[in-house]
Amino acid sequence: MVRTRQGGGGAVTGPTDDTAVLTDVARGVVALAQVDRLSSFTMPYPDDAQAALDRLTLTCLLRTVPPPRSLADLVRWCGTRPLRDWPLRLPHVLLTADDHLVDVRRARPTRLCREWAADGDPGPDLRETDVKPERRLERRLFLAAHPVISKVEAEVLGGDRRYRRAWRLVHELYGPVPAALVEDGEVARCATCGAPAAPLPDGGRLCEREDCPAPEVVGERFPAAGALALPAELRAAVIGVGRLEQSVVAAVQAIGGFAVDEAGLLRVVWPDGRPWRVVLRDNTNPVLLAREIARVRLPVDSARVLVVVPGNRLRVRRDYRDVFAHELPDGPELVTDDEVADLAHARSRQGRLDA
Repeated sequence: MVRTRQGGGGAVTGPTDDTAVLTDVARGVVALAQVDRLSSFTMPYPDDAQAALDRLTLTCLLRTVPPPRSLADLVRWCGTRPLRDWPLRLPHVLLTADDHLVDVRRARPTRLCREWAADGDPGPDLRETDVKPERRLERRLFLAAHPVISKVEAEVLGGDRRYRRAWRLVHELYGPVPAALVEDGEVARCATCGAPAAPLPDGGRLCEREDCPAPEVVGERFPAAGALALPAELRAAVIGVGRLEQSVVAAVQAIGGFAVDEAGLLRVVWPDGRPWRVVLRDNTNPVLLAREIARVRLPVDSARVLVVVPGNRLRVRRDYRDVFAHELPDGPELVTDDEVADLAHARSRQGRLDA
């Protein structure tokens, strides 16, 4: 029988918390965005969105606060009111100075909104059970590098012997490009990170990644007809984490190690055979990250376990590491992608595991 371990930690919710209301609202906003851009959604409204409005309205009325009058008003709330100004009882540790659920400029849910919407859910289905373990890492890295594909690229991937295997592993995850990414019949990619550059309500385009270092630099444009894109939730999941995974794999390979998939985790094996297990995440909120990691089932053995996040998460929120450790005191060690490279090089210089 395989033993497993789960992280423990202090509770961040209680019987009087309104975290469930917030989760419902976030899921409602995400459901609206899946229909079209948040600046132009039309009836019929998704059931999740209407239910979220109803629940928030009831909460507001019970606290004698004027509620949003419609779903359009709810979207405005989410884009203009930070969560600390909502009439919700939320643990202070969950809140920051600028935690909106809607990115007004892009007219789409923020990364934080998607994290709240996913709280307690298993996440986007990559159908990993259909893929051999030795191919899963290859598949995830491909998806991270190709969130949107032109018709010409799809034809090349399906016909060229060098790419056919990779394309067979991923093609079923793609679908037609959603209307929110199309303007004048064209799709555009960000020149910096390859993510879709979405049309803005007031004109122009902007990379859909909130933390893109140069979001206004638009790269290639191509016809939307015949083009393919990953669903929004899957794009959000694989672009950030996928690029993080690329960085970690490159750092490991640079000093003679190799990485393989292990049930959704990254198993790093060094020349002496001693492993690390790496959990890769791109959460903006360290409390939600701790709650997610507490649900991850990790094999119990001698492997060093690391939770790796992008370095910019700690630069934006200086207490990120401390909050994570407080919420998950018996959990894995939290490091950034830059620190993984430093740990790997230190280990190489010392010729042993830097434990």
